Amino acid sequence: MPKLRGVWNLWWSMSLAKKHKLWGDEGFEKICDITRHLINELRRQAPKVKEIIESGLISIDELNYPDYNNGCEIIP
Repeated sequence: MPKLRGVWNLWWSMSLAKKHKLWGDEGFEKICDITRHLINELRRQAPKVKEIIESGLISIDELNYPDYNNGCEIIP
């Protein structure tokens, strides 16, 4: 369920951002580009993170993101 919750939170944040467009169309596109870049970098690092978790250096619980936080507004 955590994977689905993360996808839901991302979708919900993007839906709100798309609706309100607090930074105008150009700003919205820049935020989307930044978010896409962040997601791609996280995916790229996922194997390393998995290895660190499996080694016991950190636990998966240390990486859990709060269910409700500031949303996508924290990126800018």
